[in-house]
Amino acid sequence: MTNNKYNALISKLIDSTKENKLVWQKSNRQNGFCTDILNYQVELFHTSSGSFLIGKDKDTTYQLTLFDENGECVDSQEIVSSDEGYDNAVILLGEARRSCNKVDDVIQTIIESI
Repeated sequence: MTNNKYNALISKLIDSTKENKLVWQKSNRQNGFCTDILNYQVELFHTSSGSFLIGKDKDTTYQLTLFDENGECVDSQEIVSSDEGYDNAVILLGEARRSCNKVDDVIQTIIESI
């Protein structure tokens, strides 16, 4: 269960990312991205389990982890599909990926070239 502080944090991260106030990079984890805020680092990644077989769902879990200036884990929150903040975790990972991969710049470059 995601607590209200994490839900608020995720919402602010989404807004700040959309406003280009945050720059995301790939993290050391597969399917993960991180950003630095003050002396802290925020990392978000997802893992999947299950299969795509008919009648079976693929479950995706998100993990939001906060690190201090020494790289020590301050706290970590698992976000599962039944959590209130799940949809926002999905949105945040998409926005982080777009920021990291500079998607808007890539699209603009392609538009200008055709």
